[in-house]
Parts: sequence; C-alpha cells; structure tokens
Amino acid sequence: MPPASLDGKLVARMAPSESQQAALECVAAFARARRNDALAVQEHICRMCDIPAAAMQEALTNVKRQARVALHFHPDRPSTSGETVALRLSCPPVRNLNQFIEAQVHGDVLLRQDVDALFADPSFQGTETGGVLLELCERYQVELRWHHGFRLSPEDVPRDFRGPTMPSLAERVAQSGFVDASAIGAIVRDLHVNPGAWSDRGSFDDVLQELKLLWHVLVKYGAPVRG
Repeated sequence: MPPASLDGKLVARMAPSESQQAALECVAAFARARRNDALAVQEHICRMCDIPAAAMQEALTNVKRQARVALHFHPDRPSTSGETVALRLSCPPVRNLNQFIEAQVHGDVLLRQDVDALFADPSFQGTETGGVLLELCERYQVELRWHHGFRLSPEDVPRDFRGPTMPSLAERVAQSGFVDASAIGAIVRDLHVNPGAWSDRGSFDDVLQELKLLWHVLVKYGAPVRG
C-alpha cells in the first residue's frame, strides 16, 4: 500500500486488520465471480453506443487512478453525546467518520490523511455549524467547498411525493419562507430537545422519519441556491 502524505512527510498507512482483510477478500471474490458477465455487458454497451474499446479502457484506467469515495453526513445533526456531528469531529481525539456517515467503511477515515475536500450546503454559511466546518477544514488541511445547495418554498411541496403530510411539515420547518438543509437540521435538533412540541405529528420516531422524507422532497424539487 503506498504511503500517504501527512504534513509534508510520508507516512505509511496501517495494514488492514484481520476483519478488514476478510471484507476486502469477500468483495474481491464477489467481483471476480462476476467479471465475465460484467465484461460482456460492457462490450455490448460499447458496441451499441459506438464507443471504441481504447476509449473505454482509458476511461477505466482514469477511474482506477483518480476515483474518490464520497461519504455523506449531516454536519448539524445531534450525535449520541448531544453535540452536532461537525462539533464532535472537530474535537480530538475523535478523528473518523465511521459513526456518522451513510456508508460502510471498513476502518477509520482519518480527516487529515484520507479526506481531500468537504462539500457543504451553502445554507450553513454564516451559521454556527458553518463556522465549525471552516475551523475543521483549516485544522486538518481539507479544502472546503460550498455546492449549489437546495431551497424550496412550502407552497411548492407536492402532496403526492413522500406523502400528503409534507406540505404542512414544510410550512412548519421553513425559515425566512424556505426549506433548506439548515432549516431541516434546526428542527431535528429541536425535536431532540423538545419532543413534546412535536407530539401533534406523532411519536419522536414518526416525526424524525417525516423530516427524513422532507429532505428527499427538498433534493428532488428544490431549486439551486446558486448557479
């Protein structure tokens, strides 16, 4: 395994543990068993789309050389300690994302060593969470980028996607007339602190699930905040 650059020095990455090695071997065996079928599909697609074999091979080589893994998490959501995920990540000795990401990663994800960039929703700019993300990226030398974001007016929330309760929830969640990632996160935190204030919509788990569904609505129907 090649060394990693850490503060200008070359530091060898740790060898995988026994369980991690077993997981890697399992994935490799799965891929090898399906290699011929995958190649047949690839060749069919290239033939139907008139893609030269050399062009496909070049694309595959570039993917192997340059591909990155994206790990998605909500920086403003409460962790098990009650602090936001972003704040927990900024406080040593917490250095990995394993408890917070929506993916399976077999081993630690070290912020300084394994992370190239952090893409955040622009609704967090100027907020406490946004400030924590800035400090976090400066500390671990990670590039912070703000993506185009999503914003949705409650009146544009449909009743036939994720259920008829979405419009009324959007009305309650919206800040300054819009639903965005930061607004949803603020309600999730309020739900943890004041669950009784939301009991008219059901149990804690019911409301939390509704908020997850509202996030789906926002991503599908929300307009970019910036071009």
